[in-house]
Amino acid sequence: MLNIIQSYQYYHVLDLILPQESCPAWKEFLFSIGSVGIEELKNVGSKSDIKIEIKSYFEDEQGIKQLKTKVQSCSLPSYEIKFSSFGIAVDHHSVYEEAPVLIGSDFEICPPSYKNRLQLDSSHSKKRIYLKHGAAFGTGLHPTTGLVSKKLLQINLEDKKVLDIGTGTGILAILVKLAHAKKVDAVEISSLASELAKENFALNEIEDITLYSQLSEVSERYSLIVANIMASTLIHLKEEMKTRSLPGATLLFSGILESERKQWLEAYRDFEIDYEEQEEGWCLFYGSFS
Repeated sequence: MLNIIQSYQYYHVLDLILPQESCPAWKEFLFSIGSVGIEELKNVGSKSDIKIEIKSYFEDEQGIKQLKTKVQSCSLPSYEIKFSSFGIAVDHHSVYEEAPVLIGSDFEICPPSYKNRLQLDSSHSKKRIYLKHGAAFGTGLHPTTGLVSKKLLQINLEDKKVLDIGTGTGILAILVKLAHAKKVDAVEISSLASELAKENFALNEIEDITLYSQLSEVSERYSLIVANIMASTLIHLKEEMKTRSLPGATLLFSGILESERKQWLEAYRDFEIDYEEQEEGWCLFYGSFS
């Protein structure tokens, strides 16, 4: 019987109704003050007076009063601004207390307690990723993590410089490092998740992954960029990812819902898809910019 422990991850939501022409500037502003994702919902106006509703999500580490102060200081035009908060039950983070999670044929994800076990099966041949994860994304159980992990292990990583954007627990950065990537760096905007990723790097005795808090801090260019994050964030970061890609670089994207596929493909018209897969309503794309 699995041991399931439930906790809650809290978020603040900013719901705005905006003039269409101010949407790009608002999105830039919202990301600059720590938004972890933005949804553009619908036109709530008329054909002659287009008003766009968007929702922006913020982690609870930024208090609601602090968030309100920042938003109220913004001079961009808007019709309506509403704040709310909600909690998401996180009940999968201890699912592998009793049994590891397999990734491909060579790797398995294990809780930290496995690292200290004195008696191991002498026939055991899997490479182990030890993972502490709290409420951060990246347990190995979400369909997008499985999709990305499977594709990564099909790539010859030995000569690759890899950047993992939105590393969460650090699971994908650790995976590519253990799969002998030449160099691995990671980006994580959440300070809580960033501290957790650092703990997991240490658990797996990895000392040479540089962890950045913003993509804008990264000055190097990479032969493989991995981003398992929300579709709206992928769209927002597109140009920054292009400038951090070496000539001939490949990119691996997931975190895109099937319902967002059309919007994402429209934004990534200059991205040549070599491989696409879908699982449980989520999409993965692998390819390069033309």
